[in-house]
Amino acid sequence: MTNAQKIANIQAWQNAGYVHELTCGVDSRHEALVPEERDGEVILVCPTCQKVQTFIPPVVLQGPPPNPLEGR
Repeated sequence: MTNAQKIANIQAWQNAGYVHELTCGVDSRHEALVPEERDGEVILVCPTCQKVQTFIPPVVLQGPPPNPLEGR
């Protein structure tokens, strides 16, 4: 998976609206984490305090799961 694909999948997860967003480890009330590519790696950055998170849960890299409310 390319870094561009990882970023797109993370953004899809963050914007899905039906899964919990990845949030800042310093304060979960901060804005949702934003994926960035730095030094060839994808990281997550808190836009509020600039805290960097290097671990991205593997499930998030797959994009959001199917919306359980669709088709009802």
